[in-house]
Amino acid sequence: MSHALATPPAVNRIQAETPADAEGVEGLVMAAFGPGRFAKTAERLREASAPSAGFVAHADGRVIGSVRLWPVRVGPTPALFLGPIAVDAGRRSDGLGAELVAACLDHARTLAGQVGGVLLVGDRAYFERFGFIPAPEVVLPGPVDRRRILWLAHESAPKNFSGVDVTDPRNPKLIVQTDLPHMKLRSNSLDVVGNIMAVAYQASTVGIKPAGVDLFDISTPEHPKLISHFDCSGPHSRGVHALWFVDGKTIHMSSGAPDFTPRNPLDDQFYRVLDVSNLSKPEEIGRWWYPGTREGDEAPAPARLPKQFDTGFRTHNTNVFPDRPDRAFIGYIDGGAVVLDIS
Repeated sequence: MSHALATPPAVNRIQAETPADAEGVEGLVMAAFGPGRFAKTAERLREASAPSAGFVAHADGRVIGSVRLWPVRVGPTPALFLGPIAVDAGRRSDGLGAELVAACLDHARTLAGQVGGVLLVGDRAYFERFGFIPAPEVVLPGPVDRRRILWLAHESAPKNFSGVDVTDPRNPKLIVQTDLPHMKLRSNSLDVVGNIMAVAYQASTVGIKPAGVDLFDISTPEHPKLISHFDCSGPHSRGVHALWFVDGKTIHMSSGAPDFTPRNPLDDQFYRVLDVSNLSKPEEIGRWWYPGTREGDEAPAPARLPKQFDTGFRTHNTNVFPDRPDRAFIGYIDGGAVVLDIS
């Protein structure tokens, strides 16, 4: 879409980006888009140059909103390319994104004699309010996939996961469906950040492979490509029950491990954290379990529920929200809720 530099809207809360903001901007963009952003068409335009301007918003000493403008050419005409727009997850309903866009357009107007307009790749319904219009004559590098894909994990074999095109929600279309390697495995949950999908695998009993986490490149939804597998199988492990992947850098999961021996076999899954900054080589960087549930713990074993209700002191949800990356909100099936400091 393009903008012809019309009348400016009002702008507030926004400041010009400075070198001191660089780390905060990168962290915010990574939290918003994850490593999948590097496969996007817009990145092909940005990677060849440095930004010509950037704008940020701050709160409590940190960057909560950012946007940049990049020099590009449309044929012989100089122009500016807008993006990415990143806003802290807790601030996405208060108009901050609109103010960032307005700041860019105000800046572009000061260059009206030097640039022909502003381009972006984005949602037409959202950006038309600022005066942007479709620019079908502009050819961008690489593909632009405008579809909306819903990814589903199947909780029983033989199917693994499915991708459904829901661009027209009245007419969903199945575009891909994959199979599990055997009938004793299920894909228990999945999360998507950009073009990267993480899938959790849990076995029907301990000791079965391949129980763990797979990372897929889904930039071409019809053909998911396996990037890596993180093995969580073991003599007392069924693998991963559920995972949480929202920042593009870390996976928080309810999982067993080959080196974890529970005092009670029902307590086989606990909180684990994976660093997936290097998608081809995920690495565990943290873990926590309910005190007293592991063989060798100094803490006494927790009191069990009556047998008919005893389903295990094991994790289920392991939620870490982008606006509070220093806190993990852990739900235990028989152990209640736990809030962990993971700063």
